[in-house]
Amino acid sequence: NSENNSGAAAVTVPIPQADIGVQKVGPSTAAPNTDVAYAISVNNAGPDPAASFSLTDTLPGTMTFVSIAQDSGPAFDCSNHPSVGSGGTITCTIASFASGANASFTLTGHIPTGTGSGTAFTNTANVSSTTTDQNPDNNSSLTVVTVATSDLAITKTGPATATAGSTI
Repeated sequence: NSENNSGAAAVTVPIPQADIGVQKVGPSTAAPNTDVAYAISVNNAGPDPAASFSLTDTLPGTMTFVSIAQDSGPAFDCSNHPSVGSGGTITCTIASFASGANASFTLTGHIPTGTGSGTAFTNTANVSSTTTDQNPDNNSSLTVVTVATSDLAITKTGPATATAGSTI
C-alpha cells in the first residue's frame, strides 16, 4: 500500500512573551540647589525572559545628572549616562532579564540654583525589550517634583534712638 508511505507534520514555535514593567517614585517637593533621589524598580512577570531589556530615563528641563546606582537584581550596564552636571538620558541595559526577575535603582538629579518656586519637573522612566510584551501599559512610570522655596523676612520698627533709662 503506497498511500501510507509519506506524511506531513507541522511544528508551531511559540513566540516568546514577557510582561515587563517599571515603577518610579520620588519626592513631591524640593528646593533649588538640591539633589533629588528617585527610586526606580523594574520587573519581568514573564512567562519568558525579556531579551535586550532596557531602562531609560531622560532628565526633565534644567535638571542635571548626579548619579545612577543599581541597588538590587541581576547586573545591568548603566554606563550610558550624561556627565555629572549635564542633562540628558540615562540608559541601563541587560541582554536577558529573566522571568520573575526584579531590579532596583537610585537615580539622583540636581535642581539648579535659581529655579523658581512652583517649577515642576515631570520625570518618566521607560522600559523596553525585543521580546513581545503582553502588557505595555506598565512600561512607563512618571513622577513630578515641584520646586518650593521659602521667602522669610523680618521687619523691626521702633524709635531710631533711645536715651539711657527709657523704655523702647
